[in-house]
Amino acid sequence: MEKTKKVRTICNIALLVVGVLAALACLIFAMGDQKSTGALDFSMTLMYIMIGIAIALILFFLIMQVISDRKKMIRFGLLLLIAVGVVLVAYLAASSQLTEKAIKLEISQGVFKWSGALINMAYILLGGVIVAFFGTIIYSKLKK
Repeated sequence: MEKTKKVRTICNIALLVVGVLAALACLIFAMGDQKSTGALDFSMTLMYIMIGIAIALILFFLIMQVISDRKKMIRFGLLLLIAVGVVLVAYLAASSQLTEKAIKLEISQGVFKWSGALINMAYILLGGVIVAFFGTIIYSKLKK
């Protein structure tokens, strides 16, 4: 019970920090001349940091579980391979051709490619959640 409360407190603090940073990005945009990309660059950097932290936390908790139970090592390896595969497929499917809007906003090709990859990852993971949801419903119906 005590660990759950600590984790909840840490998550609430992290959400507060992210909210403050998002509000700061909005203020940068509102106070700027709306033609500069300062707020967009800040928001993209914030997104990269949040994704990096999320991946680091996921890996940390998975490693802690693997250390505590050796039988989970195979599942951990499989999950890691699936995650790398999703990132790789999303990156390869992302377009590297800059659009007119991206050129106008002076977004680099690398940022554009990774932004497309992150959007593709969201689509892939959402599709996986939908398939798992309907798979669970079908499995429960067949089990009866």
